Amino acid sequence: PNTGDFEAPGGGSDWLGWGHEDVTAPSVNHWHVSDYHMENLNGNGAGNLGAWCGSILYQPCPGETEPGGYGNDWQDGMDYWATVADPGANTTVMIDFYYNVHTEEGWDWFNLNIDRGGTWVQEIHTSAVLENVHYSRPITFTPADYVNGDEIHIQLQITSDGNTSDAD
Repeated sequence: PNTGDFEAPGGGSDWLGWGHEDVTAPSVNHWHVSDYHMENLNGNGAGNLGAWCGSILYQPCPGETEPGGYGNDWQDGMDYWATVADPGANTTVMIDFYYNVHTEEGWDWFNLNIDRGGTWVQEIHTSAVLENVHYSRPITFTPADYVNGDEIHIQLQITSDGNTSDAD
């Protein structure tokens, strides 16, 4: 008989027909390559491509004319992982990019996160409307900062609260 203890006859584990799903993990990541609002970055003009976290399917917000933006409860990261050449030595990475941010100030955020051995350090944490911002900085990782003993991990992230977004 099924006693509900998830044990197979004779010992061991058995799901007994049950399944599992982590509903805290996002099912969609909204980062993709796009030319949406990229023409102003570093003076590159029309057709410039960049990483965008958003959806063109949203209708314009009141007072705006262009569709597109981001939704509620987004926790979307675009991650860069690299294996270092010498896990016993420091590694310096030059991070250099231009970005636009159009978030609800004080509620929704654009972050540049650096993984320091399992602890996130925010290099950028901004909530505003900013255009054509240039970020250029060397980031040095020590062996204690490496993830899995020999990897660096960098993340661009968009986070939004539960309401008042372009999806509303």
